[in-house]
Amino acid sequence: MPQNAKSLLESSSDPRQFAAVDRGINGPETQMLLQPETRPITHAHLVVEVKDIYAALVMVEHKCIELDEKQSADAMERDPGKRTNLKDEQWQALIALHKKLLYEHHDFFLASQHPNTSPALKRLAAKYTMPARIWRRGIHPLLEILRHRLPDSLDHMLAFHYAAYSMMALLYETVTDFEDTWIECLGDLARYRMAIEDSSTRDREIWEGVARAWYNRAAVKRPIIGRLYHHLGILARPYSLQQLAYYTRSLTSIEPFDSARASIMTLFQPVLDRKSFKSKALEIAYVRAAGILFDRPQQTVAFQKALETIRN
Repeated sequence: MPQNAKSLLESSSDPRQFAAVDRGINGPETQMLLQPETRPITHAHLVVEVKDIYAALVMVEHKCIELDEKQSADAMERDPGKRTNLKDEQWQALIALHKKLLYEHHDFFLASQHPNTSPALKRLAAKYTMPARIWRRGIHPLLEILRHRLPDSLDHMLAFHYAAYSMMALLYETVTDFEDTWIECLGDLARYRMAIEDSSTRDREIWEGVARAWYNRAAVKRPIIGRLYHHLGILARPYSLQQLAYYTRSLTSIEPFDSARASIMTLFQPVLDRKSFKSKALEIAYVRAAGILFDRPQQTVAFQKALETIRN
């Protein structure tokens, strides 16, 4: 072996040389730190945490209700001259307040549903109807206010929709005890986004598919809830037979949705009154026969004609 190579191997086997090289590259030698010592969260600590979070949540909630009622009344004002047009800064402040309410709800769910909590503490979310309140007071009123101010409020509605959808998706992943509620809320939010996508047919179709997917998932998990089939019936437009099937299921479920009666009449009325109807003759006859049975059972002759059309 050449002398230079031998001396290189000998020198490289000296551990002090490696330490010197290490100091040269990484600076002074440091010892590896162990994992910091942590203390487990006790049930008593969680009780205090839930109380504090709920107190803050109620304060923000009351403020949201107060502002939403004022803005809702203003948005419904028929005289445009009497409406108050909010500036961008005011919209941003209103959205920030509702986002804070969403965050408070998220913290409440995480604390009350923690693995170390007692059954009594876990039941608080259901006792105070927290899953319904986050939608009824934190999301839906502001979406309606923004919807009535379109198109001026479009950018703000998109911003709040993104925040609300993200929060519902997060709760769906982390707070599984109320998964059914989160799924329906996600479907409702997708429908809102679908409704405001007037400029892009492709985006509208995408969000329509998203809403349908969430509602179908909800219907599979809770097939006795008629309200879910009503949502699917609305999304089925303009396909008359699909609408008829969903609205009928909505009215005949174990927990029927009475509002579906008005929706199914909007399907029947043009056919029964023989107005123009963009469907095939067989579909029109089928819908007419169902409409006669539903609303005009005395029209036996018209019913027989509709049956003949179906048979032929």
